[in-house]
Amino acid sequence: MVNMPLRKITVEGIPYLWQRKSRHSQEASGGAEILTVYWAQGKNSPLRIRFQSNGNWRVGYPQGIIEYRSNHWQNQPPHWLNLNRPAVVAALIQHFRKAGWNPQEIKAPLEIADGLRLLETVDLPWGDGIP
Repeated sequence: MVNMPLRKITVEGIPYLWQRKSRHSQEASGGAEILTVYWAQGKNSPLRIRFQSNGNWRVGYPQGIIEYRSNHWQNQPPHWLNLNRPAVVAALIQHFRKAGWNPQEIKAPLEIADGLRLLETVDLPWGDGIP
């Protein structure tokens, strides 16, 4: 597992710390990326989102990248999301704050086991082509 150091980000005036971890596997399930966000003044209630390779989704190659290739990928460039970008992390924080994640008051982690399901509903800064 590859750990990145904690990074600082401020979203809507609230300071957070965040970290991305990569897990690589030789199994059919492939790679995984785990994004963890903490309120900067306490680590009791982190937001933890796991992105696992599945179907047309390839996760963690290169590290921090989530790539979608359609079944007709030879005719279309892949769409990709870079979990190393603060804009992506900020959009995920905003989404979960609006959905009720409140680390200042709730003292329990929020664990999202299938982060890929979010990617179709959350407005995120996607890229096209090769990252």
